[in-house]
Amino acid sequence: MNINEIDSILNHRDFAPSDQTRMMEFKTDSGYTSKPFNEHSIDSNSVDKYKLYRFDPEVGIELFPFFNLHPPEGVRAICDYFIFAEYNAYLYIILIELKTGHQSATVQLEASKCFINYILETAKRIGMDVSNVRQLFVKLLPSKKTTTKLAKPVIKDGNIIHYDWSKFRLLSIFKTN
Repeated sequence: MNINEIDSILNHRDFAPSDQTRMMEFKTDSGYTSKPFNEHSIDSNSVDKYKLYRFDPEVGIELFPFFNLHPPEGVRAICDYFIFAEYNAYLYIILIELKTGHQSATVQLEASKCFINYILETAKRIGMDVSNVRQLFVKLLPSKKTTTKLAKPVIKDGNIIHYDWSKFRLLSIFKTN
């Protein structure tokens, strides 16, 4: 499976941000802000090809129209960003939750995993090969505005990668796996 096949399945017109180089969060616990409070640029050095998607309900398009408008908590949960990236003959699907602090990202990442599994099962059903797909889960904290450290991102909470650099280095995420 590759990014072109993903684009043939997903609605990239409504869900792929026009700026494919940054991930930003404008909502805090107290409401929306005019400037992003959590922003990470994407460093795609040495990565063959990638595509950024945002399925968050914040974008104003109904992602799950079949769910009740006021369902139990967590039913409509989804992570903030999805990156599909081709690297070393694999299609990596990186599920990314932006967080302001030490809150858990588990609910959004688990819900997003179900969503991605549905997409992959759909791809299989129509004859696409998904044997080269790898999934990664990332919790992005507000950056420390430093890009000088070259240490690996920290893996915590089982298989969730915690990351707090201002540049989101795709290659460093692949090497963590």
